[in-house]
Amino acid sequence: MTALVARARTLGPAFDLLANYRPGGFFFERAGVGVSTIGIAGRIGVEGGPERLPILAREVETVLRAVRVSGDGPAPIAVGAIPFDAGWPAHLVVPERSVIRRAPGRTEQLDVVPEGTVEVTPSLSRASSGTKRWYERWWVWAIIGGVVAGSATTVAILTRPAPENVDAVVRWPQR
Repeated sequence: MTALVARARTLGPAFDLLANYRPGGFFFERAGVGVSTIGIAGRIGVEGGPERLPILAREVETVLRAVRVSGDGPAPIAVGAIPFDAGWPAHLVVPERSVIRRAPGRTEQLDVVPEGTVEVTPSLSRASSGTKRWYERWWVWAIIGGVVAGSATTVAILTRPAPENVDAVVRWPQR
């Protein structure tokens, strides 16, 4: 397995653990504390057998101790589901991103990435001053002019008095 490094940051106290969850991830919360994970940084697995749980525990310890923790955040974790039947293999994953709340009011994010990965934080800036705002474009005013002209015409037709007398000749077909 590639060498991993864990980077932590504190999130706001009101951060919703479910906001981190994506399909394929892991989520557990009870009484305001819990964990939500996405992605896979590493996999841990053992074959089935009567000693699979002690073997799995040693494997998990070995993998998690090898993760270099950057800063003073939470320790990396492994999550998954272990079958009750000892004959089945057991698999856990080290999540790529974990959002952990161990006590109400304190939520931390832990990213576990391959060593040497560079974090890129893009920043967005307003386009150059040559870009026109929506109300500065010609077609906006053309649409507004069309709507105003159409409305004025409709009002003029509907408010004009109806004629009192209409000259008309009615011709009935002869049989």
